[in-house]
Amino acid sequence: MPYGLGFHPGFPWPFDGGSGERYRLLFERPQAPGIPDITADGLLRPGLRRAPFDGRALPLAPAMFKAGALVLRGAGNGALRFEAPSGRAIVLEREDFPHLALWTKPGAPFLCIEPWTGEPDPDGFSGELFDRPSIRLLQPGATARHAVALRLEAA
Repeated sequence: MPYGLGFHPGFPWPFDGGSGERYRLLFERPQAPGIPDITADGLLRPGLRRAPFDGRALPLAPAMFKAGALVLRGAGNGALRFEAPSGRAIVLEREDFPHLALWTKPGAPFLCIEPWTGEPDPDGFSGELFDRPSIRLLQPGATARHAVALRLEAA
């Protein structure tokens, strides 16, 4: 059975007062700054654009989403902290969701942090479901486990 799975939560931003400018995402390991460029339809273009990673941290600013969502290929599993300047955090624990998408709409008071098992199709892809580049295949009788846990941590 072919499948792709995503968890699509949105969180208030800012969630602990103040401006959204001093919030950040903190990953368990450093992230590569090169991320795929995407079309207005959410498809992957050839080439990369740069995300402002500082090692494990991604400082958040509404302007970084003007070119669309940030698709983080191979962002890894484990804990991801959405941190306020006070240190208060929303923590997403991910299991077998190797990719992430981050997005918001201009002027919107939220940030979507979406763990995915796959990624969008390349721009121009017209193959069958089984041929999609990031589709997962589950063999007859097999099972797969994917999990997300959320928690709020005080400063």
